[in-house]
Amino acid sequence: MPKRHNAAWRSIRARVVATTIIIATLAVTFAGVIAYSLEHQRLEQTAHADLFTQYETAQMLNNRGRDPLTGAPFHSLDATLDGVVAGTISTASQGTLALHDGQVVAQSTNAPGFHLGRDTALIEQVSELAPDRSPRIHTITTEVTTYYVVTADMVVGHERGRLVFAQDRQALYKGLNDSYRTYVGVAIGSIILFGFIAWLAIGRLLAPIQVMQRVVQRVNDTEPTHRIPVRGDDDLSDLGRNINAMLDRLAKTFEDQQAFYDDVSHELRTPLTIVRGHLEILDPDDPEDASATKKRTISELDRMNLLVDDMMTLAKARRPDFARRRPTDVAELTDTTFEKAQSLGDRRWVLDDIADAEILLDPRRIEQALLELSRNAVKFTEPGQVIALGSDVTADEVRLWVRDEGIGIPPERLPHVTKRHVRGAQSSRTEGQGLGLAIVDSITQAHSGTLHLTSRLGAGTTVTMRFPYPREDTHESYPDRGG
Repeated sequence: MPKRHNAAWRSIRARVVATTIIIATLAVTFAGVIAYSLEHQRLEQTAHADLFTQYETAQMLNNRGRDPLTGAPFHSLDATLDGVVAGTISTASQGTLALHDGQVVAQSTNAPGFHLGRDTALIEQVSELAPDRSPRIHTITTEVTTYYVVTADMVVGHERGRLVFAQDRQALYKGLNDSYRTYVGVAIGSIILFGFIAWLAIGRLLAPIQVMQRVVQRVNDTEPTHRIPVRGDDDLSDLGRNINAMLDRLAKTFEDQQAFYDDVSHELRTPLTIVRGHLEILDPDDPEDASATKKRTISELDRMNLLVDDMMTLAKARRPDFARRRPTDVAELTDTTFEKAQSLGDRRWVLDDIADAEILLDPRRIEQALLELSRNAVKFTEPGQVIALGSDVTADEVRLWVRDEGIGIPPERLPHVTKRHVRGAQSSRTEGQGLGLAIVDSITQAHSGTLHLTSRLGAGTTVTMRFPYPREDTHESYPDRGG
């Protein structure tokens, strides 16, 4: 399993690096192609312009009819052609030829290795070209090279000759091609270096993901309490915090699940044993015994049903939809719950106070909690003793409480009574599962509230639920109303 996860992590790293290299390669290639195309076009336009300039110079010398070197008049076609060629400018890749009857009568002096007059295929092809009325670029390819060519026909008397202005195309682009071969080599080396650096950098950036993977694996295998070490405020840090929060919720879910199993094992065993015992000693031939056994069995089954309801409430307490909050009138909730609580037992019911406030609560759950507290109070009081309900509001909280004048809770047990299966003093005198205060505490926490208990042995207990109240408000106190 770890090897597979590490391979997956490396695969993510490789894919990110590969994508980055591809993007970088496309960018470098695009830039190189565009730059090469623009420079190629510029050189071509410059070469064409030079050829046209040579053509115009030849026409100008022909029109003057004088040798540009001696100033003497041209006395023949060959002299004219020779004089015009002498007046043109040649370069290492550009030159001029003068043809008369298909024979070279003059040519410009070029750099060593570039001799237009030796390329017989060029001479043959330009000799066959039709006269141009205006300068025009021809592209001619021979075994030697490829040329850009402009021709100009010269006429002296009855003789016709042809001037050929040629540009070696391969020589024209040689410097550009050499430069871009160097560019390609440098670009490839740069991309390889870039890929190496990207591999290291992305590996460092993805290192937290590898840490997260190892932590999750350890949580799955042997260490459910292990968490991701989080540093910084970037996206990966936020992801780590969210994963930790998720792991906390999962751990709490597992704890609640185990607690639910413990509740079922702990609480259902007794009533099931009682039912089994009654059924085992049942005398089916004795109607009175059968009727009594039936009543006792139904009583135990009812108690089991209540127990299951309590356990389901605790199991659901961590769910986000456990408390469906809505604006709730605290005074109305207090008054309604007080009326319902009076039917729980023959006690002296008192309404201490009523808060005039509205707060976001789930009224069904809060009523359930207050009635659970009232039910507990009935268990630990005698007929005629006081059980009081009330609510009030301050600048920053709303409080709802149930107090009684019962037997109270020993100080050493007070911090633990909200835990499951922990009961107060003399709990053996009452029936119950020890889940009541745990349910109330869960409901209170689901509303972002806190549960507070005060108690004195022989004087009674007060259990208060406190909920945040975000704005200042006032409340009215009403006189005590006896039940």
